[in-house]
Amino acid sequence: MENDSAAEWNVYKGEEIPVTTTTTLFLTAFDSCGNQMQQRGEYYEVQPEETVKYCPDDMEHIKVGATSFCMDRYEWPNKKGVVPKSYVSVYQSMDTCAGVGKRLCTSDEWTMACTGPYGWKYPYGTAYELYACVTNDTTARKSGGKSDCRGYFGVFDMSGNLAEWTSTRSNKNRQFL
Repeated sequence: MENDSAAEWNVYKGEEIPVTTTTTLFLTAFDSCGNQMQQRGEYYEVQPEETVKYCPDDMEHIKVGATSFCMDRYEWPNKKGVVPKSYVSVYQSMDTCAGVGKRLCTSDEWTMACTGPYGWKYPYGTAYELYACVTNDTTARKSGGKSDCRGYFGVFDMSGNLAEWTSTRSNKNRQFL
């Protein structure tokens, strides 16, 4: 990379990076002492937009192989900038979903939406980013407040903030979901 001119590189200034074609973004970061971190590449696959809208506007289409479903973009009440509902039982969650024509996803669906088609370890990629998500806090924060805490499919806050219920029964105690 030493032969590349600086004109070919964009300095990240905190704004959203639009990715419109399949590409790999290469990231090089410097710490506060000027030490360069190891360069990292993140692969983004962009597929043509669907001609027919599969999900409502406030949901994202999760599709891997033959599995296809819709998921809320943000934690319930599915609104960016709103603190999600907490201290809600699984039954209250199921009733709330049914009341708006939705359902809780299964744990397999939740994992697929979180890890993406490549099985990323974190919703935003393969390497842990300390401040990407609300993971070191004891208080729920506003949904979508961390723009880096967005997964492959565009669903926010799948790592950190609040834990989400799924419709899958627990293996440890089959009496409970």
